This record gives sequence, C-alpha cells and structure tokens, in this order.
Amino acid sequence: VEYWEEWTAAPGGTWNVNSLMIRVTHSNSGPAAANNITAGRIVVTHAAPATTTSIANGNWNAAGTWNNGVPDLTKVAVVDGETVTVSTTTDTGYQLTVSSGTLTISDTQLLTIGEGGVQINGGTVTLDLRGDLTCTGGDTTVASGATLNIGSNNVKEAIYTATGRTFTSAGTVVINSSGAPALTCATINCTAGSVT
Repeated sequence: VEYWEEWTAAPGGTWNVNSLMIRVTHSNSGPAAANNITAGRIVVTHAAPATTTSIANGNWNAAGTWNNGVPDLTKVAVVDGETVTVSTTTDTGYQLTVSSGTLTISDTQLLTIGEGGVQINGGTVTLDLRGDLTCTGGDTTVASGATLNIGSNNVKEAIYTATGRTFTSAGTVVINSSGAPALTCATINCTAGSVT
C-alpha cells in the first residue's frame, strides 16, 4: 500500500493517514529566499502483515502452535485444521482467519483482533462462558458451513465486540450468552444460514 501527499506551498503542518501521523517541519536557516519550501512529496509505504498458520493443537500464545511465531498485531493468524485455545487476556492478532478446525476462547479470557478483522471460513469459533473476542478495526464474516458460538449453555456472559464494524454471516451463529449485549457491531447482515 502506498500513500503520497503533494503540496505546492510550505505545509507547516500535519497529515493524518489512518493511524499514521507525518509531521513536516522546516528550520529557518540561511538567506530568507532559500527558506521557503515550494513543492515536495512524501511517500509512505505499509508492508503487508506476515501470516502465521496453526500447525499443531495448542494455546494461542505457544510458539509450537504456529509455523511463523505467535500471532500479534502485526500478523494474520490462520487456524487451519487444528484446535487452538486462547488462555490469556493478552492474546492478539492483526487478522483472524479460521479455515477449518476449532478456535476456543476460554472462560474469562480475551482475544483482540486488529485492522484485518475476523474471517470464519470454516470450522468453529467458540467464546466459552465469559470468553471475549474484540475486533478493533476490521469487519467480521462467517461463511457458509462455518459456526460461531457466543457463550455456552446459557451460563455466563460471553461477548463479541466489533464496535462500528459490519458483521456478515452466511453460516451459523449461536448466541448462548445470558448476558447482554452478546454481540456488538454497527451492522448485521445475515445473507444465509441462521442466527439463534
């Protein structure tokens, strides 16, 4: 991704590019005629996030569960056929993709996903009892054949939060949480499947 900004007079200010801030300053030294910026260009590049894919059953924060290190806010985490368990409140990822297998967020634990959002393309994601999933930047998609369980057995509060984002499902979404709100987002689109 490349972003560029051009100007025809001294900017003397700040541009905001999503969450990146660029500040251009000019120091006045030398003859007055040489101190004016009359044209310029700033180029900012953003590298695509790395991907790490599950290779063994295990905890989210265990290096042996992944082929490219433990997910963090700079990595896309792909659960692909294994059972991965979130067992802390500090686990993160740039994007979550569940191709197959199972992701379980244990009781009272939290998984925070950043700008890449959540894609449940197959398999099952379960927020167990009071397990929470927070998506801070991207949208959520539950594909046909995939399942998202929010809570289990109507016992406690499990919360899926994607404030200001879009939640789209063609799969199965089951809300078993006795607490409210169990699902928070800006827009819910149910294109097929079911939400119960």
